[in-house]
Amino acid sequence: MQYARTDAALNVSAAMHSCRTILYLALVTLTAAPASFGQAADSLVVGQAAPEITITRYVSAPVGAPSTLSDLRGQWVVVDFWAAWCSFCVAGVPHANALADSLEGEPVAFVTLSSDAEQTLRSVLGPRPSRTWVAFDSTGATAARYQIGGYPQAVVIDPAGQIAAFANPSDLTPETVRALIRGERPAIPYQYFRVTGSPADIAWDETTLVDEDDPDLYAQAIIRRSYVAQTFLRWRQTPGRILGDGVSLDALVQHAYGASSFTFDNRLQPSPAKFRVSVVAPDLAHSAARAMLRDALANAFAFTARWEPRPMDVVVLRRRSGGDAADFRPADPARPAFGGMASWTGIHASGVGMDFIVESLESFAFETVIIDETGLEGSYDLDVNWTPRDEPSAVAALERAGFDVVRERRDVPVLVVEPNRSE
Repeated sequence: MQYARTDAALNVSAAMHSCRTILYLALVTLTAAPASFGQAADSLVVGQAAPEITITRYVSAPVGAPSTLSDLRGQWVVVDFWAAWCSFCVAGVPHANALADSLEGEPVAFVTLSSDAEQTLRSVLGPRPSRTWVAFDSTGATAARYQIGGYPQAVVIDPAGQIAAFANPSDLTPETVRALIRGERPAIPYQYFRVTGSPADIAWDETTLVDEDDPDLYAQAIIRRSYVAQTFLRWRQTPGRILGDGVSLDALVQHAYGASSFTFDNRLQPSPAKFRVSVVAPDLAHSAARAMLRDALANAFAFTARWEPRPMDVVVLRRRSGGDAADFRPADPARPAFGGMASWTGIHASGVGMDFIVESLESFAFETVIIDETGLEGSYDLDVNWTPRDEPSAVAALERAGFDVVRERRDVPVLVVEPNRSE
């Protein structure tokens, strides 16, 4: 999995591929898989029968397009799990189209499943036509059946209806697919990121205790124990609203105080506990929501927090003078922004601020504090790739995008959190 960050979600996770017919939309109604075709098991593995998918309506599809995965028995199928908010998925459309072109006329069908709303899907795919059968996984039930825990994700199914491979869509090439068809087991660097246990509930606060959108709700700060297997923590679209599920205390404290893992000295007793959190600030401001979360955490878990400067090796990011490079430019206001995602291999972002870019580079390129001295404000599009865990490769990619990257020793504010002393 490309473990990803988005500007709408700190730890969330989608995928995409192609076929000859341009499909913008379809509606998938999910049914229980027939026993002959397999059901979702505790752990899906290569060679196991693939869970079923039932397609009830296509907006655009070839005449006689199949209505179930079972109807595709006898040919190979690549099923991709995809979403409009996933910038790696959107950026992968050209690769998917090229794969479809290369395999035209061969016994391979490409099905893309999306949980996006129709309007969102049309707006994102409109300027990026996809030669794939695009269908709705509107409830996320198919992704759950396939135990998809991260995106992008592709599942290759053989003519007998068995899982032949799990892959990152970008790792699927014509040669890889043809090798699978020949019965070989080609090396695929990315296999499968799956969920074991209950998924995070991304709307728990709307159905538990209070309705966050209640017009009479003035303020709230809720922290509850959680037992889900996934983790997500995000700002709601409305300013001043924080929502999370399956989040560790460390992550909650870092989010509340604006610290990163590189500027966080945690002296609390380690704990495996996870939590649900919902914060609504009365003035609908992010700063107020953070303050409310800080107070709630400090009181609930009896700790004190302070900032202190410490010398640290950092990376200083500056903007080179001159025009914008093709892979870094101001966001186009006429084009829908799909947010941003980052992984160990690069950043694909549309309409994000420098804060997202800096946080992504800290986590996935340099693994240390980034000092932003670019002076850039507003929203930007960035499309850069580098070799995983290869700093010179990341530096070269950023230089091509028009940045200067410098290593320096500086004093950096570090958040120190420690238990309250007993009276």
